[in-house]
Amino acid sequence: MSDTPPTTGMTVAEAGRVLAVAIVLDPRLPQPDAQGFIRGVWHDALKALSFQDAYDAVIAYYSSEEYRAERHSIAPADVVAWARKLRSVGNAPAYKALPGPAPASDETRASAMSAAREFFGRHPQFNQTFAMPWSKRGRVVRTSAEDARRRAEAAAELDRVRQSQANES
Repeated sequence: MSDTPPTTGMTVAEAGRVLAVAIVLDPRLPQPDAQGFIRGVWHDALKALSFQDAYDAVIAYYSSEEYRAERHSIAPADVVAWARKLRSVGNAPAYKALPGPAPASDETRASAMSAAREFFGRHPQFNQTFAMPWSKRGRVVRTSAEDARRRAEAAAELDRVRQSQANES
């Protein structure tokens, strides 16, 4: 076992890095020995994979529902299986961020604002629903609908109290 790269796959040093990542994520894995036996075994099992594929497989496994349910340590054969799974169509590693939406242009923003103004002009009942509930000082400002609801609740409570007082006398 030498650190020279094979024609395809990873080096012994890269296999050691994959093993180190797995050990960081799961300390139950066997710790590397001074002679490099464990690292060599992992290299022999993973030499057909690229470092990135093996790394992605380890991360994907330890962030998967399967690991959370079973809590089994990953073995080199599992790394190969997970790398194959990730390479299959439509199975990108879950931890990689998807690209976000393109930034909106000024024209797009203006168009959206115009559409919102038109909508709220045609549907004034939504104005109170989507109105900003805070004043400039940061206090909560009640809407007229909220005030009406509170007045109705207070009136109903007052009626109940008056009714109970009338029944007592």
